[in-house]
Parts: sequence; structure tokens; C-alpha cells
Amino acid sequence: MRIVIDMQGAQTGSRFRGIGRYTLSLVEGILKNSHQHEIILLLFSYRQEVYNDILKLYKDFIDENNVKICWVAQNISESNTSNKWSQKTSEAIREYYIYNLKPDFLLITSFFEGYGEDFACTINNYYRVPTAIVFYDLIPLMNKDKYLGDPNIYAWYMNKIEQLKNAQLLLSISESARQEALEFLNTDSKKVINISTASDERFLKQEYTKLEKEELYQKYKISKKYLMYSGATDERKNHLRLIEAFSRLPKKVLDDHQLVFVGGMPEDHANAFKQHAKKCNLNSEQLVLTGRVSDEEMNCFYNLCTAFIFPSWHEGFGLPALEAMQCHKAVITSNTSSLPEVIEREDAMFDPFDTDAMTNSIYKVLTDSDFRISLEKHAATQAKKFTWDVTSKRVIKAMEESQSNFHFSEDGGIDTLISKIVDFNVDNVDNEKILEISECIWKNTYKNQLLIDISELIKHDSATGIQRVVRSCLTYFKKSKNISNYSIVPIYLDADNNYRYTSGMQVQDDDIKVNFFKGDIYFCLDLLHPNLIVANQNLYKNFIEKGVKINFMVYDILPIQYPEYANDGVPEGHLKWFKIILEFSDKLICISKSVRDEVKKYIIEHEMKVRENLQLEYFHLGADIDNSIPSKGLASNADKILKAFKETSTFLMVGTIEPRKGHAQTIA
Repeated sequence: MRIVIDMQGAQTGSRFRGIGRYTLSLVEGILKNSHQHEIILLLFSYRQEVYNDILKLYKDFIDENNVKICWVAQNISESNTSNKWSQKTSEAIREYYIYNLKPDFLLITSFFEGYGEDFACTINNYYRVPTAIVFYDLIPLMNKDKYLGDPNIYAWYMNKIEQLKNAQLLLSISESARQEALEFLNTDSKKVINISTASDERFLKQEYTKLEKEELYQKYKISKKYLMYSGATDERKNHLRLIEAFSRLPKKVLDDHQLVFVGGMPEDHANAFKQHAKKCNLNSEQLVLTGRVSDEEMNCFYNLCTAFIFPSWHEGFGLPALEAMQCHKAVITSNTSSLPEVIEREDAMFDPFDTDAMTNSIYKVLTDSDFRISLEKHAATQAKKFTWDVTSKRVIKAMEESQSNFHFSEDGGIDTLISKIVDFNVDNVDNEKILEISECIWKNTYKNQLLIDISELIKHDSATGIQRVVRSCLTYFKKSKNISNYSIVPIYLDADNNYRYTSGMQVQDDDIKVNFFKGDIYFCLDLLHPNLIVANQNLYKNFIEKGVKINFMVYDILPIQYPEYANDGVPEGHLKWFKIILEFSDKLICISKSVRDEVKKYIIEHEMKVRENLQLEYFHLGADIDNSIPSKGLASNADKILKAFKETSTFLMVGTIEPRKGHAQTIA
């Protein structure tokens, strides 16, 4: 199967919450267990800064060509009613892009987003493809008065609920969530599969030094043993009741402990929690709000806490509780929704609406060391039941078993997309928005360029071996069917250090500047003059930032290996060239295995600075003279020279005349 994964769960604000961690970990599990299946990760243009992070995270599991960006408009949140046309159009563009990837299954890791931030995600509104959705919960639907009081949010959410009917699979993160789907969506039980969940492997039991502990405590104003909570801060998480329950502890226990909420939260929530703590007679030291922390710090907090509490009254799963258990910490939770599945320990649970019951659980876990130790041992065993390996295999199996003989029967051409967009009856469409959408469509249908740098050849063809190679390769690149996925484009540097396209081998006044895009390949087939290569460094940095791959041809490094056999100034210039291509290249392509080996040896022996993950490759040059665009014709004194050839034994040497070529030795 070809499985396309919509990665927006790792791009929106959810990337800082459980859904973001769920997305990243699930995808890694799928990549590890995909085997014969092809996986394509789909990111979106509205937050491109995560692209390189995704590449780095999954570099061992997926080829970069299978990580794609779909271009959509900006400022398309549901709450931005002035941009309704761009929003609808972006949703159509996304479905068009996915349809043309021809997936056997589309996996959406986060669907209920986009009211307050950019997000383009619909299910088969414009183009039909088999779709599976990670299903977290129906908390807003089951608590409308708390979550859907705003009529605009209500309309947006109910539209999302209606679209769930278009999905082929709902992959619930717990049995509790599965039962919610069956009860409130009135859907076929075969369509809803419990895939469970797991904890990020970065959260694990770990020992910390006294210094590391002191640094964390000092940074976040922790001075005592502490009871920890982490997670979101909406009302169902039960923070206010937790603060009150903590405040009811006996004075001695309160004096020895702090309540610590770890993680970022909206400022108004933080202020509300502080005010409630004050109302409950807790001082400013007894409730600590850390704000956003790094994953490394989060792991440290889990490991150093006395116990972890999760008092939420409704969860799709309850990932923070599992994370704490994976660190072998004593965990107490409410006894509702999915949390009994996670903890499976009745004496560690309480009624989330009973403040006294919560206080009693807190008191017991903080003061009863035998009870706390038993919970820690239980956590170490229980956490092993939940692994991303198991969850990802369930996802793949669900799609395999649900796969049908789906046919891509609809026209996936641009004309069809345009006709759908034209039918949108939306006000407030101006030229600026039309231009933005036009650019998105163009970028999504853009054919990546193989940009062949011929800057030296186009200015001066000295007819040496390098120039013959450049001409021949360029000719064959244009003919080759093996690289039909790329537009083959020769380029050159102008006097102002800008790259321009060229249609031939001569500079024209109307040659236009080159536009570079992610996925393009820059290949310096020519040997650039040292001054050009030095001047180009900012251009190469720009290539890297834009996601352009940088490749250089290496004919040899003889001038720096044997400077005594080179003309004056050549070794110094060649070394400048060599240092720069090592720093910026993704790949060096050598003209023989010998050259490749010499380059590798020189780098190691001279401890040269190279770009991370630099690849060294080689190939062999061709020898078909007629197709190398050779120089033709005879010199004016050809008859005399040819006559001399015939009158005696003759040895022919072809090549540039320079010391290393051995002309002097040959004559001797």
C-alpha cells in the first residue's frame, strides 16, 4: 500500500501538547513497521519551520523525497470569517494534492483543529480517497455547555462531526474512546478500531546528579518534595478541584510538599489558578507553575517528583499518566473514562468530583511509603503494556484489512480543481487572495528542477576535458527518460552574482533570474573559478535554507595533493574551492573510484570540515567521441603535420599542457 500521512498534528499548536507527541511517535512506529508499504509524510506550507525537524527526526526511516509540502493559503482559521474563500479553496487544494499522490490510504493524525489557527483538513469533500482518522475523544460533543457555547464554534465542530461519516476508519486511542464513537456517532462497529497508545521513549526512568537536581529546582523555584501534574489546562482537567484538594492536606504535609503544574498554559489560566490557590490559603511557594519546559526537563520533572496526579474527569487516553508511569513513578488518577485502562489499579483511583476523596488519595501517596513503592513497581510493569510498536502495527493492520479495490476515477487535473474553486459562492474575494491561491496551485504542481551550473563553460569554452564532459552530460541529461521527474535547466552566474537560466551556450540579455524551491537539485557540473566559489557562499546557504540539494562534480584534487606539479596559484585556488564544496555539499560526485578514495583519504588525513551527512559517490566518464560534441575541422598546417606523422613512428598525447601531465618526461 501507499500510505499518505497528514502531519498537521505536528504542525499546529498541538505540537506542544499530547496530540503532537502522539503524532510524532505513531509516525515513527509506522515507519519502522511499514515493511513492504510506501509511506509519504505530508506537511503544509503554513508552518514550514518544522520541515527540517521532521527530516532530522526520521532521517533513518524515510527518504527525503517522501516528505512533501502542500502549499495552502495563510490566515485561514475558521474564526477568520473575512478569509472564507481562501479557507475553502485551501481545503480543496489539499484534497486535490492528496488525490494526485494516489494513496491506498490517507491517515489523518489530528482532525478537530483549525478554529483559531491555520489548518486545512476536510474528508472527501472534493476528491475521494480511503481515509483513516486517529480518533481521540468526543469530549466537546458530550459536554456541549462547557465547550460549544459559542454558536460559531458549535457550527464548526458539528461540521467536523458530520465529516467523520466520510472516513473509512476511525482509529480510537482507547477502548473508552471507541465506545464514545459507537454510542454518539451511531457508526458501524467494524469501522472503529482501538489502536491504543504509548509513551514517547524519551520519557524513562533516569538517575540525576545532585547538581542537576539543584539546577532544575533553582530554575523553577522548587524547594521541597512535590506532587506533579502535566497536561492541558481546560476545565475538564480539574485543576481548581486539585488545588483545593491539595490545600486540605494536614499542615505538616503541606509544609513538606509543593504542587507543581509542569508545562505551558494560557496566561489567563495561570492567573485563575493562582487566584484560586490564594483563595484556598496556599501561599505563592506552595503552587508552582513552571511554564513551557523542554522534553529533557519534563523527563527530569517526572523522575524527581514524589508522585504524579491526573485528576481529569474525561480523557481520550491520558498520556501524561502513562509518561509518568514509564518513569516508574507512583501515579494516582480519577476513575473515569479511559484512565482505568491506563492505570489498572483500583486503589490508585478516586472520584474526580469528590474533593475529599482526592485529598485522601494525595495524602496516602505522599505519606505512605509502602503504598507509594507498590505503585512505583506497578507502574514499571504496567507501562510495558503500551508500546508504539504495538499501536503502529494495529494501524497498519486495520488499513490492510480495510483496503478495498478503490479506483481513482475522478479527473485529478488542474482544470477540474479550478472548476470546483469557481463554483464557490463566497464574498470578499479580492485580487490579492486570488494571487495567493494561484501561487499555491502553481507550487503544488511545480516540477522540481535539476539545475546544472555551467558558469565557466558559457563564458569561455577552452575545449578541455572538463568542458567536453559538461557539454556531453548536459546533452544526455536532456535526453534521459530516467530523470523525467525533473526539469533539466542549465544555469550560470551573471556579473552581479545572480544565477540566470540559459537556453543555450551563450549569455543573452533577456536571461531571467533563477527561482529555487525545496526539492530542486543544484549540480555544479562545471569547475568553478576559486573567486566564484568564494563569492557564492551566501547563495549556497540560501539553497540549504530553501531545501535545495547541493551536488558538486569532482574531477580530481591533484593540485592540492601535488602542488609541485601545478602552475603558480592553482593549488591555493583549488584548496579554496575544495574547502567550500566540503562545507556546503550534500553530495560530491567523483569521476572515478580512485578520485572518490583520494578525496575521502584527504578529508580524513587533513581533518577537513565537512557538512553533516556528506555523501561521496563516483561514476565513470563516457568515451563516445562523436557524442561528446568534439571540436572539428583541421588546422591550416594540417597537411604538413599529418605528412610528418606518416614518415616516422608517432606518439600522440591529448590534454592540457601543465607540469603534472608528464610532457617533459615523455619527450625525455
